[in-house]
Order: sequence, then C-alpha cells, then structure tokens
Amino acid sequence: MTPRTRLRRASARTGEALRAARAEGGAPLREQAATFHALATGTRTLLTWPWRWAMQGEGMDKVWRGLGALWFLAAGGWIVLHALWLLPVLLLIWAVAALRAALPKESDSEDEAPSAGGSTASPECTADDVQEAPAGQRPAPAGDEFVLDLAQLIGTRNGVLLRTVAEHWHQADVDPAYGIPDVRAQCAALGIPIRPTLKTPWGVSPGVHRDDFRAALQALASTPPEPSPEAELSPSLETGSRTG
Repeated sequence: MTPRTRLRRASARTGEALRAARAEGGAPLREQAATFHALATGTRTLLTWPWRWAMQGEGMDKVWRGLGALWFLAAGGWIVLHALWLLPVLLLIWAVAALRAALPKESDSEDEAPSAGGSTASPECTADDVQEAPAGQRPAPAGDEFVLDLAQLIGTRNGVLLRTVAEHWHQADVDPAYGIPDVRAQCAALGIPIRPTLKTPWGVSPGVHRDDFRAALQALASTPPEPSPEAELSPSLETGSRTG
C-alpha cells in the first residue's frame, strides 16, 4: 500500500467520523428547534383564539363576543401587571397550553388514519346510501338535504371545514359515528371538490371552498337526469311493437 493510498483512506475515515459526530450533535439541536417551533405555533394559536371565537358569531352576537374577548385580554394583562409573583406559574401554564394547541387534532386526521377494526367510507358509494339510524337518532344526510345544509354552512364565508360539517350533523342528532370520512365520501359522490387545506376563522384543515361548491352546483344543475330503467326501450322491442 503506497503512502498516498494510506493518506486517502485516513482522510476518508476522518471525514466519516466528523460527519457522524456532527449528526449526533445535531439531533438534540433539531429536537430543540422542533420544540420551539411547536411552542411558537401554539402561542400564535392561543393569541388568535379570542379573534376566531369572536368571528364565529353573527350580527350583534359577533359584537358582544368581540367585547368579551377584549375584556378577557384586559383582565389577563391586569393580572400579570399586579401579580408578578404569578408570572412564572402563568408562563408554565401558557407553555403547556401552547404545546397542546400545536398538536394535530384527531378530528383532522380521522380521514387519514381510520380506527382499527373500522371501515372507511368508499368514495364510490353514492350519497343515497344511508344506513338505518338507531332509535332516537336522525339518519345521515343525503342528496339534496346534504347540499342545502352545506350551502347554509358556507353562507357568505369562504368555505366550510369537513369537521365543521360533521359537528353540525352531530348537533342535529345524527349518529355520532358519522364523521369526516362520511362527509368526504358524500362530497366525492356529488362531485364537490375538497381542498387539503382551507383557511377559515375556525382554523386550517381540509374543507370545501365556496367557489368550488358553486362550480359543483352549476355542474349538477347542467347534468341531465338519468333515464329510469322503465322508460328505456330497446330498438328491437320498439320495432317489434310497431310491426305488430
């Protein structure tokens, strides 16, 4: 082995050792960066929560909610200024709440990771395939009922989240098992597009945009109705009836 070859091998081993050490030393830094990022995301969510809560109201209710949010922020500032000894405890509570707020919600990932042993609704199922609801519960919405309620939920907003649609039907005494996969399947059956991320006052998650919903309604209105099997008559039968 020549000295030049030995030098090359030693240099290669040194480079591999340096890269391994850099990777091992960078792992804790990446974990710290991820923690700080989650803390910043949760803090932003908590700071915008009063505004999002106020925007959920309609008419004068929105005004009262806005005044309540301002009073809440003013009370929090007064407590911090007049009880500085509580500041460490409040900061700890805020950090825990921010980290919890940064965690992804189960309702948003329900359509991506179905529960074990359960079956997800297939996009090929039609909106009229409604399972029989238990006693005291309404059947799942279908067809025109689903479209009309979706239009009411969107209203003048830029759209509606899938989880908001599911929660709306839960409040209407629909089976609690009705969830985001069912809403997604019904939208797919009706040709209503779903955006992976939709920004609304309630958050950012998959939903139906107002423009996509209007385009789908126009497409549904321009689609001619399918002829019923009873109205269809084959040419051979029609010719036979004429000759007879």
